[in-house]
Amino acid sequence: MNKSLNYLLIVILAVGVNLISPLVHAQNVSTTSANTSENTIVLNPFEVTQDADDSYGALNSNSITRFKTELDKLPVSADIFDQAFIKDVAATTIEQMLMQYSAGAGNASLDQTTGAGSQPGDHVSHQFMQLRGFNTTSIQRDGLMSLGLFYNPGGTLPGTTSNFDVDRVEVINGPQALLYAGGGAGGVISTVSKQARFNSPMGGSTDFKIDNYGSKIGQFDLGFGTNKFALRFAATAQSVQTRRINIGTKMDGQYLQIAFKPFKNTTIRVIGEQTFSNHINPATLTLAAGSSTNDSRQSYNLKYLMSQNMLGATASSPNTQGAILNGLLNWSNVDSLQGWGNSEKGTSTYESINIETKWNSWLSSQFSAGYNNYHYDLISTQSTSLYTPGDNTTGQWAVASSPIDTWEPARNKAIRFSLVAENQVMGGIGHSQTIVGADYVRSDAFSIVYDYFLADSNFNAITSPAVTTKNGRTQLSTIYWSIPNGPIEYPYFSPPTPTAVVNGQNVVRGISQIVDLTQISGSNPLGTTSTGTYEFLRRQDHGIYGVNYTQWFGGKLTTMAGLRLAKVLGVTMEPGDPYNHARTFSPNVNFGVDGQIYGNLRAYGEFSSSYSPPLVLFVDPAGKMPTSSKGTGGEVGLKISNDAQTVSGSISFYKSKSTNEEYQIPSGLQTDINPTGLNGIAGGASSTYVDLTRESSGIQVILTANPSRNWRMRLSASTPAGKIETNVAYPQLYNDQFHENAAGQVTYADGTIVYVNPTYNSKAPFATSATAGAVPLTVSMMNTSTSPYYASPVNPSGAILSTSNVAYILKGAVGTVIDPQQNVHGTILTGATGLPISSMQITPSFALPGLIPIENSGDKTVGYPQISANFTNMYSFSSGMLKGFKIGGSVVTSLKYNMFYYYPNGIATLQKQLFTAPNMTTVNLIAGYAHKFKHVTFSSQVNMNNMFNHYDILILPNQSTGWTVLSSLRATMYGLPRTTTWSNTINF
Repeated sequence: MNKSLNYLLIVILAVGVNLISPLVHAQNVSTTSANTSENTIVLNPFEVTQDADDSYGALNSNSITRFKTELDKLPVSADIFDQAFIKDVAATTIEQMLMQYSAGAGNASLDQTTGAGSQPGDHVSHQFMQLRGFNTTSIQRDGLMSLGLFYNPGGTLPGTTSNFDVDRVEVINGPQALLYAGGGAGGVISTVSKQARFNSPMGGSTDFKIDNYGSKIGQFDLGFGTNKFALRFAATAQSVQTRRINIGTKMDGQYLQIAFKPFKNTTIRVIGEQTFSNHINPATLTLAAGSSTNDSRQSYNLKYLMSQNMLGATASSPNTQGAILNGLLNWSNVDSLQGWGNSEKGTSTYESINIETKWNSWLSSQFSAGYNNYHYDLISTQSTSLYTPGDNTTGQWAVASSPIDTWEPARNKAIRFSLVAENQVMGGIGHSQTIVGADYVRSDAFSIVYDYFLADSNFNAITSPAVTTKNGRTQLSTIYWSIPNGPIEYPYFSPPTPTAVVNGQNVVRGISQIVDLTQISGSNPLGTTSTGTYEFLRRQDHGIYGVNYTQWFGGKLTTMAGLRLAKVLGVTMEPGDPYNHARTFSPNVNFGVDGQIYGNLRAYGEFSSSYSPPLVLFVDPAGKMPTSSKGTGGEVGLKISNDAQTVSGSISFYKSKSTNEEYQIPSGLQTDINPTGLNGIAGGASSTYVDLTRESSGIQVILTANPSRNWRMRLSASTPAGKIETNVAYPQLYNDQFHENAAGQVTYADGTIVYVNPTYNSKAPFATSATAGAVPLTVSMMNTSTSPYYASPVNPSGAILSTSNVAYILKGAVGTVIDPQQNVHGTILTGATGLPISSMQITPSFALPGLIPIENSGDKTVGYPQISANFTNMYSFSSGMLKGFKIGGSVVTSLKYNMFYYYPNGIATLQKQLFTAPNMTTVNLIAGYAHKFKHVTFSSQVNMNNMFNHYDILILPNQSTGWTVLSSLRATMYGLPRTTTWSNTINF
C-alpha cells in the first residue's frame, strides 16, 4: 500500500480515537466524585492564553513546542509582537511590521536586484522575508501551514499578509524544524489566530483609520464565550493608498472562529476565513521618443531622468520632445502610468479544525487540519514605455498595453496529530513534558499565462493557417491611450474579463499554451501544444517528530531535546522540459539547556537544525536539480525577567549555516556557463538559479519592560553578519561542436568537406565543390575577423554568435533556404552539448575564463541591514489633568543595508561590487486619547511615521553593466516620506 495512504489511515484512526474516547472518558468521570474529576481535568497544555493589553511582554508561547511554555525557561529566543504593540504602531500587514520592528529582518528575493528599492505593496517575484541573513520563505498560520503561493509567499497577496485576523506574531529565531514543515536557518514566523475565549462576556471593538494619502481602513472584532461555547468574529474593509497616485490595495476579509466543548475534557475550534484583494502595482517605464526625434533622453528610465532634472527641454541637451508629460511628471505619478494594466487580484479562503483533548492528569492530544484555496492573478502589460506625441497613434503623450495575465491558483493543505505526556521523573526532581506527532503538508500550484485574441461575433477566437504562432490565433495588438493630464486608473477593460470590445473588434481571453491530453509524453508531461507559460508545481512534506522538555529542581534548570524526520518532494512540470522532481530526506535535531544563574537571571545554550524546500524547482545553469536547503546553528545567551513579570528579554550570540540556499544570478552569467549553442544547451534545460552555502553570526537583543501599568517599552537590536562560506563557480561548457577533419576543414557527418562561396550571399548561402570559386570552410576562416565566415565569438563564453553567417552555414538553414547536402552527407553539427570548454574548436581573440565565479568565499550576503535597532516607548496617563492621554513613539535605525551586487565594468569582466544603501534613522510619533463612558471606551490615536521626513533618492547601477550605460540606470526612493495615520476606536 502507498506510504502516504498508510500515513493518512493512521491519522484518520487518531482522529477517531480523539473524538470517540471522550465518550468513554466522560462515562468514567461520571462514576467518580466531583472533586476527583476536578483534580484530573486541568488546563489544556495546548491552550493559547490571552496577552495583557497594557504590556508588550508576552511571557508564554505555544509556537515553539506546541504546548504552553514560559519563554524565560526555554533554551530558544523569540521576538513576539502582541496586540498591544500591533495597535500602538498601527500595523496592518505582518511583513511591513517585521521589516520595521524585528531587528535584523530583511526583505529579499531570489533575484537580488528586483527587490532593491522596493516599497510596501510592490509586487516582486519570489520575494520573501529574511531572518538573521537567511531566506524565510513562508509565514506559518497557527504553526500548522502557510497560506498563498509557496514560490510567491504571502497570505493575502504576494509579499502581503493582513493582520486583521491575528492575535499575535511570533518570530522564533534559529533553525527550528521540530514542529514545522521546514523554515530555514534564520527562523520561523508563526501567527496566532484571534481566539474565541470561553467564559468571557460579549465584547469587541470597531476601528477606523485614515491617513494623509486617502487610505480608509475599517475593522470590526467581536467575541464572547460561555463555559461550553465561544465565538470570535473579525472583519475588515480596506482601501489603502500610498504616496503614489492610484498605487494601493482594496481588500476586504471576514474571519470566524467557533470553539465548543462537547465534553469537559475536549475543546474543538473551527476557523473559516476569506479575503478578497485588488492591488495596482507600480510600473517602471522608459521614454520612447522615437529614433527620428533625436531626443537625448530616448530609452532612459523616467525615474532616472527625474532624479537628474532632465524632464524639461533644455538648451544644453537636445531634448526635442520638450517637457515630459507636459511638465506634469513627478514622484507621485511616475509609477502610476499603466493604471490597472499593471495590477494583481487575490482571493483566499482558509478553513481549519483543531481538536484538543485532556485525557487525564498526564496525557493530552491535539489533532489539527487546514485547507487553503488561493486564486491569484497577475495582470501585466508587454509595453514598458511612455510614448511621445509623435511616436504613437493618439498624437499625445501616451502609454500602451498588450494585456496578458498570469493565473496562479494554489491549494494548500495540512494535517497534524500530536500527543503530550506530562510526568514527574527521578522522584519528582524533574517535571517532564514530551510531545510526539506526525504531520503532512502539501501545496499544489499552477502558473498559466492568458492572452487576448481576436474573436468573431460569438466571441470565439479566430484561427487561421496563415498564423504560425499561438495555435493559429491572432493576439490583440497594442492598445494606446493618451494621458496628457496625468495617469488614468482604469484606461481599458479590466483583465481578466473573459471578453471585450476594443476599437470595434471583439476579443476573447484564452490560454496562451493550449493543452492537448493526447500529446502527453515523458518530454511533454502537460501535453502543451505551443509556446507560453503553463507550469505545474508541487511541494510535499511529511514527517514525524518528538520533543522532550523537562524542568529540573523546580525550574532552576530546564532541558529540551527533539528529533524530526522529514521527507520532502518537489515537482515542476512545464512546456519543453521533462518531468522534474527532487526528493530530500532530512533528519533534524534540537538540543538546549536553560539554567538559573542568580535570581531571575538565566543562561541558555542550544543547537538546532532545519530545512527548507526550494522555492522554485528549476535546474541550475549546468542542468542540475536543486535540493532542500539544510540549516544548522547554535546560540548562547542570557535571559532576564523579574518576579513581577514586568520585564522579560534575552541577549544572545548566534552562529548558523545554510547549505543549498537558492540564489538567482544575472542571465549573462548563465549564458557564460551554459550558452544556448548551435547544438542547444547542456542537460536540455538551464536557468539562472544556483545553490550556495551561507553562514551568519551576530548578537541579538530582545527586551520588553512594563515599569508601571501605564508605561510599556520594547527594544529590538541585531547585528547579523552574513557571508558566503565557500567559493561557488561553474566550469564553462561548449555547445557548438561541429565535424572537422585533421586539416582544420569543416565537414559533414560522413567526412565530406563543406564548401562556401568567397562572398556570403544570404539568398544563396550554400555551395558544393562544383560551385565556381567555392572554397572549403575552415576553422581558420572562423577565427579571422575580416572573413565573411568569422564566428564572432561571444565574450566570455566563446560561443559562436547565432546570427553570424557561419552559424547559418553550420546549422544548414537560412530561413527557408535549406542546405541540400545535409540530406546526402549528414549534418555539420554533431549535436553534442555539455562538452568541456577545452573541446572548443575555434580560438577567440580573448582569454576564456574556463571557470565562471558566482560567489567568492567571504562575500557578504544581501537583503538586510548589518546593524539595526528599534526602540518603542509608550506612556498613558491615568490621573490628573492629562488623564486619558498617551504619548510615545519609536526610533528605528538601519545601518549598512547591503542591497545587491553589480558588475561595474560589465559581466564579461567577472568582477563584481556591492551596492549598499545609505544609513537610515527614522522617528515615529504616537499620540492618543481615550475616554471611558460606562462600559464603552472611545479612543483616538495619531501615528506619524518618519516624523522628520527623512528619505533618499538612490541611483541604482545596472547589475550587468554597472554605471557604464546611462540608459540602463534607474532611480528609487529609499525610505517612505512622512505618513500620518489617524485611528478612531470604540471598545465595548
